[in-house]
Amino acid sequence: MTGRSSKKALHICIAAAGGGYLLLSAIFVYYTLLLPPDSPSVALAAEQPQEQFATITVWEEDDFSQVAAELKEKGLIRSQLLFEWYARSTGRDLVRPGTYRIPRGLDADMLLTLLGRGARKKVTVRIPRGATIFEIDTLLASRHIIRPGSLVALQKNGKIEGKLFPDTYSFFTESSARTVAIRMIHNFAAHTEKIFGNLSRAARERTLTIASILEREVHGFEEMRTVAGIIERRLAHRMPLQMDATICYIKHQQAFFAGKEIASCAPILLVDLKLKSPYNTYLNRGLPPGPIGNPGISAIRAALSPKSSPYWYYLSDPITGRTVFSKTFDEHKSNKRKFLQGRGVSLYRGEH
Repeated sequence: MTGRSSKKALHICIAAAGGGYLLLSAIFVYYTLLLPPDSPSVALAAEQPQEQFATITVWEEDDFSQVAAELKEKGLIRSQLLFEWYARSTGRDLVRPGTYRIPRGLDADMLLTLLGRGARKKVTVRIPRGATIFEIDTLLASRHIIRPGSLVALQKNGKIEGKLFPDTYSFFTESSARTVAIRMIHNFAAHTEKIFGNLSRAARERTLTIASILEREVHGFEEMRTVAGIIERRLAHRMPLQMDATICYIKHQQAFFAGKEIASCAPILLVDLKLKSPYNTYLNRGLPPGPIGNPGISAIRAALSPKSSPYWYYLSDPITGRTVFSKTFDEHKSNKRKFLQGRGVSLYRGEH
């Protein structure tokens, strides 16, 4: 065999080997990407029909890699790496948020088509006046609007407690907490811009803190104004505020981070008054470090217009809801015996 013939044969062998490699690669890609994973057996499907489907949730803030990882975890694709490569190379790596019930046996094209359609719903939710960020987070998560804990997580990056304006909202499910918070904060700004006027940021924060206490403590605008006056009076005399609503805030916070249900904080026990927290107005003088909830307009207006009075103390009549004010501690103790004793009333909204 001549040298030229040998080289030609070598080139043919290399080309054949290369072609074989490409063919095997194509078969591998086809098998791992375009063919769906093995479906459950007919017998298994008969016993457990729910195994024929897998449910995944795509949130607004999820990137494509997170979505692909969940598809792999749920057994809907063979290879996360190849699935991501295929989606990006075909320009289909933008999926829409939603909760998807995906039948098993879909190939990559079918999956990407399904995930590109979106599966979100619009839901209406009412945020009550005075609700804490922990209550709002729990409420929104229960309606599948945000991931549990994601709204509270935003509090670390800036104070949003007090600015999540109480109102009725329409949100899409699977939204990001940031999107939801921005909407509520913009609503807050629209409602309070004229009320706050030229107040400094510090003055606004102080007002919101007092308003959040008023919202949780008493009902009625004039009663709020009177209690605002009591708060200012106690602050001026360096007296501890001793507001039970601040204890409730601590208990809400503790329950949330412990993964427990946030229920009524009543009854407040003597041991609760010793909870170590900067929000404990029994242990610490002055206002808490920030709002303890999200007040409505009336409470904000009341905080801006405290009413001067001779009163130092107050309690709420559990029968009528009326606030009973006292000028002296002895008078306050007498009112406690008159309105609270024997009625099984907790300290919360009871006596101050």
